[in-house]
Amino acid sequence: MIGIYKITSLKDKPYIGQSINLLSRIEGYRRLECKKQPKIYNSLKKHGVKSHKFEIICECELEELDQ
Repeated sequence: MIGIYKITSLKDKPYIGQSINLLSRIEGYRRLECKKQPKIYNSLKKHGVKSHKFEIICECELEELDQ
């Protein structure tokens, strides 16, 4: 599944991202496999994954992803 996703923290700070494999990307965040993204990593680690809301905003074709 290709598309745009959103992760919202306890403080209602959103993180918007895109992926060519949404489910795998979200599961990676849930396993804290995002150390190269220190802000989201630190938030997930400090407040816990369960305190963040994960959403798929839209699905699209690969050619439409950057639009």
